[in-house]
Amino acid sequence: QQRRRDREALAQLQAKNEEISLLKESFIANMTHEIRTPLNGIVGFASMLADYPDLDAETRAQCKKEIEDNKTHVLQLVSDLLDYSRIESGTLDYREEEVDINALMHEICIRENAHAPFEGVEAKVTEQLPDCRLRIDKVRFSQVLSNLVRNALKFTEKGSVRVGCRKLEAGKYYFFVADTG
Repeated sequence: QQRRRDREALAQLQAKNEEISLLKESFIANMTHEIRTPLNGIVGFASMLADYPDLDAETRAQCKKEIEDNKTHVLQLVSDLLDYSRIESGTLDYREEEVDINALMHEICIRENAHAPFEGVEAKVTEQLPDCRLRIDKVRFSQVLSNLVRNALKFTEKGSVRVGCRKLEAGKYYFFVADTG
């Protein structure tokens, strides 16, 4: 009886290990794709600047902006990967500070709208609290909210992306990213 339970428990652990392994493989494949996309943009626009020295000033400025935007995106993805590694090893730092949540939500929307793939679709803060300041890790919170907004923009060809915050009860808040994609 005990051996049968031990075998069942072992089989469940093996199945869970396989599931985790598949999730890691999927995560790595997705991140590889996510990194390649902005790198291709950097290479393409840099080549354009190098191959066509007589481009007009406006086109040159646009190419430089695209390179800068894509560079920032790649650096964020690499930073996310490093954080994932730190989470896995249990060495991720968490630094709380007082943060103006409304301002942060607006900053994230502005930053992510700059990379929105579909014209006319923007992330907008549609619900906020008056003077909402919370003690959080601003970097970690920004990563989570930015990833949700970026993903919503990526899959919303028409319509909108709404971002907001509601207070549920003392010390509890509800943050959302809703899209029509």
